[in-house]
Amino acid sequence: HALDEIGLDCNIVPVAPTSLEEMFQSIGSVGLALDARDKADVLLSRLRSRVESLEAKIKARAVDRRPTVLSLEGLAPLCTGGGWLPDVKNLAGCEDALGDVGGCPPRILKWREIQDADPDVLLISPCSASPARTMNELHLLASAPEFWTLRCVRQGDVYVLDHSMFSRPGPRLVEGSEMLAALLRGIEFDAHVTRRWEGLALKYERGAHGPNSPGKKNDEHVSHCTTELAQRFKPCFEGSKDDFTPSSGSLVKCQVTRCKIPGFALPKDRSAHTMMTIGAKATEAGGSLLLFGGEAADGSRLSDVWRLTPPSRGWAKALSNSKTNLTWEKIRCGKIHGENVPTPRSNHAAAICGDYMMVFGGWGTNNLNPLSHCELLHLENFCWTHCSTIGVGPPPRGNPTLVYFERT
Repeated sequence: HALDEIGLDCNIVPVAPTSLEEMFQSIGSVGLALDARDKADVLLSRLRSRVESLEAKIKARAVDRRPTVLSLEGLAPLCTGGGWLPDVKNLAGCEDALGDVGGCPPRILKWREIQDADPDVLLISPCSASPARTMNELHLLASAPEFWTLRCVRQGDVYVLDHSMFSRPGPRLVEGSEMLAALLRGIEFDAHVTRRWEGLALKYERGAHGPNSPGKKNDEHVSHCTTELAQRFKPCFEGSKDDFTPSSGSLVKCQVTRCKIPGFALPKDRSAHTMMTIGAKATEAGGSLLLFGGEAADGSRLSDVWRLTPPSRGWAKALSNSKTNLTWEKIRCGKIHGENVPTPRSNHAAAICGDYMMVFGGWGTNNLNPLSHCELLHLENFCWTHCSTIGVGPPPRGNPTLVYFERT
């Protein structure tokens, strides 16, 4: 109607393919409309020849069961793409983990559906996103306890892919299928082909920053660190020079080289810990930072407590001079008789509540189930105890948040 209103006389050729076969048909329709049928036929012949070649290579690598693949095109909320994506997975020698077929609509998922599907492989390819952008959105998955229970995550079969390989119903879908077949079925392609894929696919390497080498299937060393998760993804194709590590901004680094206890080591390298201000405001001379817990480089959970003391003139001096030495002090904590505290944990929450530091939630040593333990550290005598509560407490959770406020 709009074209008629402005007097534009033209033929409208609707092109809205929702499956791989419909994509092929649309190429013929566009070629016919543009009076370029011969060129369309040549393109279709080349594409179908590549499809037949890929199907033959897959058939030659017969397996008892094709790997099941679940792909996410949205992370908040969780969304799986329909349309031609199930066809692409099938052409690559895999099966859609949700049982979807070509032409189906995209849909929002719940974690229970993903857990029940139990995919062999998880593909993360948010709509319109490059791998670099996806790296900055991984916390949306890593903050969910359900993510870490997935078998494919525990085994390291998680990929981040450039969405441009699958985003539009055009010839590139065939190349996207070939790339998936190379990643998931080990199909080999010439070097000039794989060079085009450099920087388009990343794979999760469990234990990439610890002694647990990639490929180990020990569930006890699954890492739940959201802040360093992106660093555990490595390029799948050689030659990639892109840096996929999220930017941390212009952080000021301070030198920490001393410990108050002679001969005592500095705190272990760690992530997913908490540091709270105690004694005074952080900007005042007397304010210290209290470090608790976290995840060590080998994937183990920590329960040690350290105090970081600023120079005599306070934190402003440390921030204005990167060569200023700060001082660590290992706190030798006690505990109430008969209580097994504190619980080693990472990705927990902490808050200073008057004379106490409260910690809650996070991930414990078994790495599979989040915690609900609520524990208190008295900041004068540094004695740990369980926190007694009334009523039903919040359920276990990883990556929680605690905020303390006083009623007036």
